[in-house]
Amino acid sequence: MLRLDSMRKLIIVKKAFLESGLFSLILIGVILTRLYNYLLFHTIAELYSIVIASVIFVIAWTMRKEIDSSFFLVLGISSFFIAMIDFIHTLAYPGMGIIYGGDTNLASQLWIVARFMQAFSILLGIWSINRKVKPSILLVIYSIISGIFIIIIFIGLFPDTFIEGSGLTPFKIISEYIIILILIVAIILIHRTRAEFSRNIYYLIIAFLVALIISEFSFTLYLSAYELPNLIGHVIKIIAFYFLYKAMIQIGLKNPVELLFRKLNISRNKFEEAYNQANFLKDLIAHDINNLLQVILFGVGSCRKLIKSSEKYEDLNKKIKLIENQLIDGANLVSNVIKFSEMEELEKTFLPIEISHILKETIKHVENAFQERDLNIKIEYMENHFYAYANDLIGEVFENILMNAVKHNENRPLEIIAKISRESLKNKNYLKIELMDNGKGIDDNRKKELFEKEIRFDRSLFGMGLGLSLVKKIIDLFEGKIWIEDRIKGDYSKGCKFVILIPEATK
Repeated sequence: MLRLDSMRKLIIVKKAFLESGLFSLILIGVILTRLYNYLLFHTIAELYSIVIASVIFVIAWTMRKEIDSSFFLVLGISSFFIAMIDFIHTLAYPGMGIIYGGDTNLASQLWIVARFMQAFSILLGIWSINRKVKPSILLVIYSIISGIFIIIIFIGLFPDTFIEGSGLTPFKIISEYIIILILIVAIILIHRTRAEFSRNIYYLIIAFLVALIISEFSFTLYLSAYELPNLIGHVIKIIAFYFLYKAMIQIGLKNPVELLFRKLNISRNKFEEAYNQANFLKDLIAHDINNLLQVILFGVGSCRKLIKSSEKYEDLNKKIKLIENQLIDGANLVSNVIKFSEMEELEKTFLPIEISHILKETIKHVENAFQERDLNIKIEYMENHFYAYANDLIGEVFENILMNAVKHNENRPLEIIAKISRESLKNKNYLKIELMDNGKGIDDNRKKELFEKEIRFDRSLFGMGLGLSLVKKIIDLFEGKIWIEDRIKGDYSKGCKFVILIPEATK
């Protein structure tokens, strides 16, 4: 396996080396055309950038439904219009003789418009990170903006950028520095949002922006369209577009395949989770409904014996009450199954509710359900009212923990202490609910496993209800925390303590 990985890495390195070598040779060939004719060099250099920008647009538009990144979608769509203006700039370049009135000023005006469009598109792309953008709307907006600026330039309303004999105008130089400033801001923003990009793509974007800055700076230095700074600026512009192209290739072609496999894995995991949950609910109903029916049958049988003796009326009434409670618990079980199955669909916004009242009512219910047990449940808290962001499902949490505490405790008396207090954790305020019993406890290894396991049916841990699977799911829904400790630290056999934290609310 290691050998295969090494071979794969070697192939990737060789491929990258060959690709970079080929690009370098092409770039050197473009530069060498300057020795023959500068106009030829300029035309080839611009057409090379225009082709790359057009390919970037084709990738972005073709893969627009698969590309998750709005940043690259904005850059890809804007590349077409930047390429279009650059093409007109190429035709207007002095010496081409294709566009009537074409000179250095007209070419520079078109250039500065394309660069401003590129710089602001990068900012728009950064702004759109984690936002949804509609490609069709972007296409319309860029079409309108490009058309307006081209018209303004050709009817003579755009400021001059170059004057023959004097060189670049202050407007052109200041504009280049503004563009450079925008690109520097873009680098800072990209660095702050680097978590949104893979490492390779992040470095490619930074390289693209740095190359653009160097290119723009070169275009502030020439006095003639045929001077060395102009040549350097065009060469580095080609390199900048190459970096963007490399990033788009990874996003548009490689990443959708990875995204497809990731979606397939997510779907598989969801299917497995649904399958496990279905089995869990099936086993739960089969086991717990059976328990309910057995208790009811036992109660009915006892009633038949007791009804013959009128003096046993009080005992008979208790048995009937037992049957009634079991029927109520059966109805609650069905309700819990429904709640569990619909948990994912519950809206995760909650209103302040009073916790101590719900805890008191739950304790009363548990005491009524186990009247025959020597049960002593105490509540300890300093105030009468505690509010938390939750809903009535918190009662299911209290009931489940308390029911298990009673069922798995053979001590007499059976003692449970409930405490409510406040706790601050990572600058967030919580209500802390502690439920302590004097039962047989839970050993440390089991404590760690209880909340880490997949949802499953475990007869050794849960009797009636959805057990700790439901408890954990509800607490997670409230954005709270739950864990188990020893009631007496270091001795799990003296009972356990459930600790619950729920975000505190102010009434």
